[in-house]
Amino acid sequence: MRANSLGLSILIALTNCVLPGTSPLWRSDGRNQEISMATQSALPPVEIKFISQRSQRPPLVSLFFDITLRNDQSEPRWFILPSKLNLPPGKGVDGVEVFHLGGKGRVIIGRFQGTGGFQILLLPPKAEVTLRGLPISFWGIPPKDSLSVDVIIADRLTIGNEPAEAWFSSDPTSDVRADVTFAQSERVTSKFTPDRHEVQVLMAGDLRMKLQVKLTSD
Repeated sequence: MRANSLGLSILIALTNCVLPGTSPLWRSDGRNQEISMATQSALPPVEIKFISQRSQRPPLVSLFFDITLRNDQSEPRWFILPSKLNLPPGKGVDGVEVFHLGGKGRVIIGRFQGTGGFQILLLPPKAEVTLRGLPISFWGIPPKDSLSVDVIIADRLTIGNEPAEAWFSSDPTSDVRADVTFAQSERVTSKFTPDRHEVQVLMAGDLRMKLQVKLTSD
């Protein structure tokens, strides 16, 4: 599947960055560098396709996407996806709910809670994982044509002075090949900070991608 078949316009930057919708509590040790699509391999690290939307209690709308993630590196990497869009920057996270997604292959996703919430997966080297029907909340009226979705890929992730892995009850690494759906997800564990206070998130070796995704299903 090629990126232009999904109507994507992708800008990739290795940069000192924060997760979209969060405050500078997201810190990075990255170097400023932009990489054009011309320098990328035929298959990009992230592909996103809009599937459908469902109105919830106003002003909340659930948007559903099929997302393919690829780790072409020789080391495991964290893929950090937004859990909500069109909200002011948050301050951090205060806990996580961990889900096992049903389908072909093992995929574990952590949905972190708090004003700076997000969703993360750990992919092993040379992995390709497809997530079908992954929900992302949109607060307000979604645009009619397209919206921007930011994704961060990181070598290491620290949450509240603990490695991200410590927030999961078992090894969160996905299978090398998997095709799963969120509709068949099962919650396996959860973990929250004392008194639900929000903690800082730190990244190392991070790569930020901005994808323009059409909000029309082909």
